[in-house]
Amino acid sequence: MKSEYKSCLAQLDPENKKLLRKIKLYVDSRHLSRVAKEDLMGDIAGMALESQKRGESFSESIGDHEIFCRELVKNSPRATVAEEIFRILTFVFLFAALLAPFIYALDAVFDLSGITTAGAVLSVPNAMLLKYLCVVSIAVAGWFLAFRQLYRSIVAVCVTYAVTIIVGFAVFDVFTGLIPDAPVWEINLIWWFLCFGALFALSLTANRLTAITVAYQQQKKLRKLNK
Repeated sequence: MKSEYKSCLAQLDPENKKLLRKIKLYVDSRHLSRVAKEDLMGDIAGMALESQKRGESFSESIGDHEIFCRELVKNSPRATVAEEIFRILTFVFLFAALLAPFIYALDAVFDLSGITTAGAVLSVPNAMLLKYLCVVSIAVAGWFLAFRQLYRSIVAVCVTYAVTIIVGFAVFDVFTGLIPDAPVWEINLIWWFLCFGALFALSLTANRLTAITVAYQQQKKLRKLNK
């Protein structure tokens, strides 16, 4: 259904595209099965295209898009526990994979005290590594909260999210100043990125396969009930 959504989206006028993207942000932010989201968005995109072809306003046809989305989501299959776990792990591993390169880039720009680099090896004091791990934890947890509100105002939510991370960074900067720097951790940037990148890819694949498996089992049950 993802291809159907993209195909319909390409044929819509700017006003309908904007509305459809708002609807997609709302649907994506709910805890629905991944396959259910794709099917739902494919159906909605088809509805928008049909309205456009008839010369009707899709916005007027559905009324308040939040109420429209809420009703659709209410009757859609929820994501399983396994899907949610793999979805969370996907973000955790993504942020973790970017952590060491991020510290490396910061040091290259600001020459952070206590950090040394030797080729692909990054030496980071214990206190500083803990600080960045705390900030990453805030970034991951904050993203799940922020993502649910993106359909309201992307700019406002993203600014709030960024400010929260900056404030969190400043707070942990003070507290980790009380922690001894020793030991110093040596991180090989290449191996760090490859390991967490592989875990990210695996969790993303597992999430997709879990969603497909659940959708298949649900369809199988429906076929049995209809016999």
